Amino acid sequence: MRYVYIPLLFCLSYYGTAVAQYGNVWAFGVFGGLDFNSSQPEAFKSAMNSAEGCATICNEKGELLFYANGTTVWDRNHGIMPNGAEMCPFPTGSTSQSCVIVPAPGSKDIFYVFSLTPWESGKNRGRLYYSIVNITLNNGSGDVVTGQKAILLDSGLTEKMTAVAGERCNVWLLACTQKAKFKAWNISAGGIDYEPVLSAVGLGSD
Repeated sequence: MRYVYIPLLFCLSYYGTAVAQYGNVWAFGVFGGLDFNSSQPEAFKSAMNSAEGCATICNEKGELLFYANGTTVWDRNHGIMPNGAEMCPFPTGSTSQSCVIVPAPGSKDIFYVFSLTPWESGKNRGRLYYSIVNITLNNGSGDVVTGQKAILLDSGLTEKMTAVAGERCNVWLLACTQKAKFKAWNISAGGIDYEPVLSAVGLGSD
């Protein structure tokens, strides 16, 4: 594993609902939703019931593609994708940042959905999984790719993760370990680099 000592400038929510949004339509909370595509935001009822973390993604026109809470993924019509249940082997409902959606660099059709298990999961806490959604499947409503679901990426993490754009048309997925270090996975057109960059920042000595 590579060790790189760099400052990471991003904010991790400590308590309460953490919502990651991309585009003009937001789904969140207990069946909540907001559409910002008109001059005035319009409320709508989503199919998601999430006490904490969730994520929504739209296309470049601001049109809803799908949303997820880490355990389940719903399509643009608010139905569960045919292969969209049990995106994670353990419930993610109480993870403060349970889900991040990352568009695959170089593709308009493929998306990574990352799921993170909560502290209450005991020995299974802090486990990071990912699944791949192809938005062209299911007549354009999207589906989770067969055999590309609930893939374990790492463990020993906290409930915190986020994603930031890189400088080479790539994306970095960032998570905090239980030993107060940060891991950063490079996501490029070639896929996910399974060897994260480890940054020794924050509290902790090991």
